[in-house]
Amino acid sequence: MKNKTGNYYQRGSVSALAIMAILFFVVVIAAIMPMTNTEMKFAATNRNDTEARYAAEAGAKRAITEMLAEQTNWGWLEGTKGATDKKQAFISDRPVDDYYYSVYIEKYPVESPSAPLTGKPVIGQQYKIISTGYVNGSKKVVSVIYKMKPGTSGSITDNTVYVKNLVINKTASTSTIEGDIVTESSKIDGLNVTGTPTWNATGLKYPEYDFSSFKKDAFPLNPSSPEEQVILTSSIQLDQNKYYVEKGLSIPQATNGVKMTVKQDTVIMVNGDVNIDANNFTIDTGTDPVTKLPIYAVLLVVFGDINIGDKNNTDFSNTVLVSLTNAGTLSGGNIRFKNNLAVTGLVIAETALSFDNNAVIAQSKRDLAATFNEIMVGYETGTSGGGTTAGEAEITNWKIE
Repeated sequence: MKNKTGNYYQRGSVSALAIMAILFFVVVIAAIMPMTNTEMKFAATNRNDTEARYAAEAGAKRAITEMLAEQTNWGWLEGTKGATDKKQAFISDRPVDDYYYSVYIEKYPVESPSAPLTGKPVIGQQYKIISTGYVNGSKKVVSVIYKMKPGTSGSITDNTVYVKNLVINKTASTSTIEGDIVTESSKIDGLNVTGTPTWNATGLKYPEYDFSSFKKDAFPLNPSSPEEQVILTSSIQLDQNKYYVEKGLSIPQATNGVKMTVKQDTVIMVNGDVNIDANNFTIDTGTDPVTKLPIYAVLLVVFGDINIGDKNNTDFSNTVLVSLTNAGTLSGGNIRFKNNLAVTGLVIAETALSFDNNAVIAQSKRDLAATFNEIMVGYETGTSGGGTTAGEAEITNWKIE
């Protein structure tokens, strides 16, 4: 049909084209809708995964921050690894059941059975932090190994002999000290010294340890009788790395030939005297089959005297002997040997070191001062000995799962 200008009307064809265009777009939209929904779901999942990772990282960083601050309140940690029984909200206006992290901290290498961190973290000890983040069903786990390094060198010096008084009761020329000597005593003529002796020293500072704090982390040397420690066997096997003795340690004469064997670097702390009345007492720290050198080391800290009496042939291998005065008795700090003394390590006596003939105190091939200063951080009072404090943290093995 023509209009007044002689042209044909096109309304019908335009309407048809419009309908066809609409149908085309409807078909296209219908085709891409599933893809759009899938993309939206993927986007939501990715967002939840990302936020779960952030939550896990937040938990790990909180744990590191509080360990750096040497906190003692760890009630917010999981009671059992993987239990998520202590949910920590990280978004204030979101429900905690859908947005939270949960953290577990344990000693590393992992002990069996595993136990969560309690109390002040021990400087020098490695810990494994496991932080799990949860967001709307998504889960991410961050794990990291944490270790606080000592901030100062500690209170054990690397001098072979560090004593207030050095007393030789017999012939000095029969005894040898390999390494440096620091003592308030005057020069002893005839003593064989391979290092540098410092005679008439002043201002000596001795280690100061908190027995109560150490005891909490240690095992009794004799579990069946934790206070009265009398060794009645010729073989002592020590499997742990920290032991305490509450009221002195005695090894009677009937147990000649006692051998104490350790399987790792070990600290023994005795609140009282150590009396060894048996001949041929030895500490066995293992032997490397290739180098033939001792593998492990022992730190014996005694708040009292170390008395060998009139017994002979005592052999302390890779050992640090520390004798300190006992605050309860105001006595102690003496190390008394007889003949044929053999110490490979360090000797520290707050009052006096004395021996008779044929003593050999030799240097260890290991840096025993550094080894035990690191182990004993957290147990030092540092009021006069300049105890070790926390230094920088060592963070390793950061993993995201």
